[in-house]
Amino acid sequence: MSYFSAVLRVASLCASLLCLSFAPAHAQNPSDGYSPGANSTVWALAMQPDGRVVVAGAYNDNNVRLARLLADGSFDLLFAIAGNTVIGTVNAVALQADGKIVIGGSFSQVGSFTRHNLARLSGDGSVDSDFNPDVTGEIDALAVQADGAIVLGGSFSAVGVTPRTALARIDIDGNLDSSLTAAPSGSVFALAVQGDGKLLVGGFFDTIDGADHSFLARFNSDGGIDAAFNPGVNNTVYALAFQPDGKLIIGGAFTGVGAATRNAIARINRADGLDPDFDPDVSGPGFFNAVSAIAVQADGKVVLGGTFGTVGGTVRHNIARLQINGALDASFNLSVDSTVDALAIQPDGKVVVGGQFTSIPGTTLQYMVRLNADGSLDATIDPDVTGFVGSTNVQALAVQGDGKVVLSGFFTAIGGTPRSGIARLNVDNSLDAVFHPVFEFGEGPAVLQAQPDGKLLLGGLFTTIDGTPRFHLARLNADGGLDPDFNPDVEGADVPLDPRDVVALALQTDGKVVLGGLFDTVGGIPRTNIARVNANGSLDVGFDPAPDKSVNALAMQSDGKVVVGGNFNEIDNVPRSGIARLDVNGNVDPDFNPNSAGGGVAALAVQPDGKIILGGLFSTINGLPHKNIARVWPNGTVDSDFTTSVDNLVTAIVVQSDGKIIVGGLFHNIGVVPRDRIARLNANGTLDTDFDASAGDYVFALALQADGKLWVGGQFDTIGGATRHKIARLSQPDAALQSLMSGGGPLAPLQSRAGAGFAASNRPLASLSTTTITWMRSGTSPELALPPELSYSVDGDVYDPVGTMSPIDGGWSYDGLTLPAIGQTYYLRARGQLPSGQIESVRQAYVERPADTIYADGFE
Repeated sequence: MSYFSAVLRVASLCASLLCLSFAPAHAQNPSDGYSPGANSTVWALAMQPDGRVVVAGAYNDNNVRLARLLADGSFDLLFAIAGNTVIGTVNAVALQADGKIVIGGSFSQVGSFTRHNLARLSGDGSVDSDFNPDVTGEIDALAVQADGAIVLGGSFSAVGVTPRTALARIDIDGNLDSSLTAAPSGSVFALAVQGDGKLLVGGFFDTIDGADHSFLARFNSDGGIDAAFNPGVNNTVYALAFQPDGKLIIGGAFTGVGAATRNAIARINRADGLDPDFDPDVSGPGFFNAVSAIAVQADGKVVLGGTFGTVGGTVRHNIARLQINGALDASFNLSVDSTVDALAIQPDGKVVVGGQFTSIPGTTLQYMVRLNADGSLDATIDPDVTGFVGSTNVQALAVQGDGKVVLSGFFTAIGGTPRSGIARLNVDNSLDAVFHPVFEFGEGPAVLQAQPDGKLLLGGLFTTIDGTPRFHLARLNADGGLDPDFNPDVEGADVPLDPRDVVALALQTDGKVVLGGLFDTVGGIPRTNIARVNANGSLDVGFDPAPDKSVNALAMQSDGKVVVGGNFNEIDNVPRSGIARLDVNGNVDPDFNPNSAGGGVAALAVQPDGKIILGGLFSTINGLPHKNIARVWPNGTVDSDFTTSVDNLVTAIVVQSDGKIIVGGLFHNIGVVPRDRIARLNANGTLDTDFDASAGDYVFALALQADGKLWVGGQFDTIGGATRHKIARLSQPDAALQSLMSGGGPLAPLQSRAGAGFAASNRPLASLSTTTITWMRSGTSPELALPPELSYSVDGDVYDPVGTMSPIDGGWSYDGLTLPAIGQTYYLRARGQLPSGQIESVRQAYVERPADTIYADGFE
């Protein structure tokens, strides 16, 4: 037995006398960083499928050892008032398939119920009065099997009146399982269940029932020891996680596995042997080092936490991320000052981190933080746009596929740094120093559209970019430099002072771009207020509709038709008042004629069901009262169930994946309820009363991030009760949910200690034929503007296209995926087009050999 491992565990358990005291709940909030406010050690995290996270910790006088947080880090008050205060310490949390929550630790009471070290809560947080196994001794690890049975690990001596040493299993009702009777010689700290029901056990022991099984063992589903599995770890194992291909990653305080040197982390191949190609070499800062938490991301990267100072010789303080081959991920670099004890991956890929740390460079956050997918801290952002007195604004926003956000408008600086009407923010909220196009007079684009290749389309009043002539439409490369090969020349270089403009863009799946505004020519060829250019910027001469007045908004349908909104009264001499639809060739759709009356249509959004939301300044649609916002069916008839009225202009609309609709503009009321310039509607059009983030002035632009945070641009200086100059990002308490699925079945939770396998129960893809891939999306995640594309890669870098996904209830689907090789790890990517940007989900998958039986040889 190792003295150092014992010291580590004792030191961890005694490290804190205070615990969880979280910040109160909040709704949409410009203080949008993740700051739960835990005041002592966080021992365990469990991510629910709905994005809420259960947090467990140590002792304090208020008995707050257990909490649940909403997606924005705010306190779930409904969970808190359910009567689940704990007298003692909670060390482990596990989620059942029915939503119940199992907790284990060293406690004597939960709520008003006597519970010795093990308890179960209902989904609302109330204590399950029928579940009381009564464990004598501490529990440090929990795992829920596919059949609902619960495995316990720790340093206990009995369950009920029956002796059980450090390891036991109970059925879903809390009755002791008589088949698992093995007795490790020391404590169990980690558990993981294979898809075939076999059980992995790690801890501080060197024998099981007297036989040599040092620190790591495997049991068959019938409770018998798997004698063939004995990798020979030489010290304590604290963490276990499976990869999608079935390989097992172990973390602990060991320095060797078998005859090989492995410091604190190793990977075991599927048939029990050490993986010789995986050797991150985690080293300590002094007295000891250990990996105490492991989480496998959907893309196969591995996040590890513990007590260490370097990984592969590179400084990393207590948290790091590895590439799939075990090499350090250099882009993920955040230091914390003490042990990381718990990790959980959110559905959107962010990493929630808990432990004993009390400081992080540059922030006062402690004990619990959240990291963006790139490893940067999820912190409050305040870009502070400044420029011209009385006229500074942000009028366009775009979210790029890499998570960066581009903003444009009429300004000269971001956070005091000069920027000429356009800027880009990195995922960590810092200003992108490389991206610095210059527009005349600080007048940036009126509309932005991110392309899948990272390039950015711009439309507006500008006539030069970086001193190069570009009339009203241009494209930037990913680095912000002007694309020299894209020059549509809207209006023409001979009239640079004429106030022509491009205010609307829509990107087709073939790379062509539809543009709308107020203009007369494109590339010297007559085009009236709407046109289409090819991917290289040349005019598509076959597309030539002619609205008689300006086009203000465009939206693409999944069938390639284009919905057009504006101030026009006719297109090609066909009467159309404010809204029309064009076929793929630009002809007016004779069957679509909603006919708005008033000041025109300024904003459009197409829902997945084909319904079209329109906003602007109008009073009727097809003669029916609909003030400034309405929804029509795909055939153009009015949706009579959508009756909300807005008292002034609507300029921006974004749709969440759950069907809720966020609107911005110049209004003050939704119906009779005050809502200044920004509001959210339920899917049926009624006001969502839970959303209230009134802005002090005009809202021009809205954009949703992949994680559900909402960007707002406009002319305001206050929003949601906080000072924010012209741009803000709002948190949302609901989660942005998304997951790739295989075979029509749900994936195991991403935070599962059994890893993030691609198919149900963490199994790899079992065959090459007729595999269905679905991309389920809900909650506050942004709805797609077009059907997403599915592609695959063998290296996670170069992707080959598979095809276009089709809409299903709650997401998108592709049937009949066939991959070219077996026994191969792949990356699958679903990538979708947003109204002004991109979003994607990447998941690592493994296609097994036909000769294999799932999980037959070791970890498969």
